[in-house]
Amino acid sequence: MGIRKSKAQQPRQAVIRARTVFFMIRHSEGLMSSVWDLK
Repeated sequence: MGIRKSKAQQPRQAVIRARTVFFMIRHSEGLMSSVWDLK
């Protein structure tokens, strides 16, 4: 049962990780653009 649970959770974790990375990149880009606007 534990193995089945971990296998089912793996794809979800990958999606969350990819989403987090995407948001981090997007957020950092927004920060950079705002910094350039200030300059």
